[in-house]
Amino acid sequence: MPFPVATNHLMDLGAGLSRPQVYECSDNVERAVKIRGLASRDALASEWIGAMLAVELEILTPAPQIVDVPNTAIEQLPEDLRGKAVPGLAFGNTYIRSAMTVHGVDSLLRCPNHAALLSALMVLDVWIETADRMRPDFGRNLLIDVEDAPRLMAIDFGMAFAPALYTLLGDPQPDQFAITLPPAVKLLVDPSLARVAVAAVETLPEAAIVTLVSTTPHEWLDDGRRGGVIAYLLRRRGALRNEIESQMGAATWLA
Repeated sequence: MPFPVATNHLMDLGAGLSRPQVYECSDNVERAVKIRGLASRDALASEWIGAMLAVELEILTPAPQIVDVPNTAIEQLPEDLRGKAVPGLAFGNTYIRSAMTVHGVDSLLRCPNHAALLSALMVLDVWIETADRMRPDFGRNLLIDVEDAPRLMAIDFGMAFAPALYTLLGDPQPDQFAITLPPAVKLLVDPSLARVAVAAVETLPEAAIVTLVSTTPHEWLDDGRRGGVIAYLLRRRGALRNEIESQMGAATWLA
């Protein structure tokens, strides 16, 4: 089945290393699109696999979709980006016009789903080493959809999977667990919901993980590195429960 095609350029979001662009697509859905050349292949693979795992674990995130970006869409970009962008397959997710950024703990607390999302997202972020969640700014890579009741959503998985995809800082060991939530946010995590999320990761069939990673376009991730990502996910999930318990504290985890 062909991927939706980016047709009409609507806006430059103007933020982040990957410079996401909003396009209306051929299926009439507006998407924030990260284009190769503006984003690295590694970042696109990380975005896709991370977002698809979030969907698998029922973590609320704007619907991910691979988008075909032709030359006609590249030609609509701001002039300073046209020479860098590469036509082809790009990462996109549904653009939510009613979304706002997170500013402080109070804005998290106004979202009825904050405990469920933060609890499951902590587990996913530790599993895949999402390096920039809430770093360096509070609320980074989270959105609040305020169209109806405010809903907290996770976005941006492009800086995960080190060193399976790329090393971000130094040379971490494959089984190092360095990702933690800011203390103020950790207080909002519900241990019982975190345990449910850990169990969901542990019971995810190996075949499902292989299939999910295999949906990543080859132009982002070759077969050798694809196998490395699968091995990374399987290896780290075996140590995930102990790591989450350690980060939460045994008394809190067992409460």
